[in-house]
Amino acid sequence: MALLLLSFLAISCFGRVVHGDPVVPCYFIFGDSLADNGNNNNLQTSAKVNYAPYGIDLPSIGPSGRFTNARTMVDFITQSLGFTDLILPHATASGNDLLRGVNYASGGSGIRPDTGSNLGAHISLDDQLQNHQNVIKAIVAIVGEAKATQLLNSCLYTVGLGSNDYINNYFISGSSTSQNTPEQYASLLIDQYSSQLKALHGFGARKIALFGLGQIGCTPFAIASGGKNACVQEMNSAAKLFNDKLYPLVDQLNSAFTGAKFILVNVMGMSASSTNAITVLGTSCCPTGQTGLCMPNSTPCPDRSTYAFFDGFHPTEVVNQGLAGRAYHASSTTDTYPTDISHLLNPSALRILFCPKATASRSDLPRGVNYASASSGAGIRATRGSNLGDQISLNKQLENHRNVINSINSSLGDPNETTQLLNSCLYSIGVGNNDYINDYFASGNRSGEYTLEQLASLLINEYTFQLQTLHGYRAR
Repeated sequence: MALLLLSFLAISCFGRVVHGDPVVPCYFIFGDSLADNGNNNNLQTSAKVNYAPYGIDLPSIGPSGRFTNARTMVDFITQSLGFTDLILPHATASGNDLLRGVNYASGGSGIRPDTGSNLGAHISLDDQLQNHQNVIKAIVAIVGEAKATQLLNSCLYTVGLGSNDYINNYFISGSSTSQNTPEQYASLLIDQYSSQLKALHGFGARKIALFGLGQIGCTPFAIASGGKNACVQEMNSAAKLFNDKLYPLVDQLNSAFTGAKFILVNVMGMSASSTNAITVLGTSCCPTGQTGLCMPNSTPCPDRSTYAFFDGFHPTEVVNQGLAGRAYHASSTTDTYPTDISHLLNPSALRILFCPKATASRSDLPRGVNYASASSGAGIRATRGSNLGDQISLNKQLENHRNVINSINSSLGDPNETTQLLNSCLYSIGVGNNDYINDYFASGNRSGEYTLEQLASLLINEYTFQLQTLHGYRAR
């Protein structure tokens, strides 16, 4: 029986790609500047960023039209899905590329067609859906109608719009929509959004993740415009009204379309400050102009990993990575509703899969490692369980973990990326049984040396030190 009691230290990481076939055959993206990767580049609009310093930390691509210093949320989701290459923008995608999916997102766009008109040309959600219809026709021409239907039913679809319906519509001085109360306006948006999502379902979408609005009143641009050096609560409250109505919308859509599944990602509930490295929340990393976008060819802050915002509106890559990670594998029950993206795609999947340390290959390490050892006596007391033979104490498991960290760092080649990975992992520890079974109460035991109260205190003291060591190895 004692052999069944395990000392258990395990680490599970979800943010890295496991090489192989993608989880889904295709990924279609509908959105605004938080997802735009170049669709606005050739439009007559002030909402385009195909210039430096945008893309400064993505040198292989450069200033591609992404409104951030490197990758967007949907880029990270693309990588979590297992795609080798990022999804192309609709502006440049063609031929067989369409079979992998398309990014239709457009900076400044919204649920309402008129949203973003103050910035110039844009591709509203209605127009994005029209573009998707045209892409579907092209896919049918390539693979035939039956295979196209099967393909489209299997894809992941993410939809994230609404921010501009407030920032570049409702809260613009003199806007006709501002005649509505915030409650009325949120209802108007939801009604139109519902029709658009039903249309998307009619085009074959069966796995749809909606992204709620973030704290639009806490962007550097909003804070500066508010003149109080604080978040604009009126904007946040309006966005919350919209977000609150998304939950019943998801329920209604799931009830109406039993063969499909809609989920909601609670962006507002995911605080950028939950990433320990981020220390600058209300200031943009780059110098900005009147539009809130980076000044062309300006010099951004040297350490982008400590800033929540790259410009006046858009998050840095480190924030995008954190949000995407929690959207794909929720770290809290409030992150997503009713489930996360990974379980939208595979409802029967287990939440955690561990690789045993003894068999883990170098490519497995970024996914997590199981260091557990039967009868190791929890490693709280290193010699416990030695009456049964060789074992891997918790101290030794921690040493193994340190070696794994060195291998991960060598594999990734970037200490900052290693830190981000380790900070995002789940760690589980279950130890102590064998300190009693195979030591204190064993034949020739030490029950005469300590009272049970004294032993418990000794174990807790040593355990505290070991947990502090694990924290020092960047466990969060």
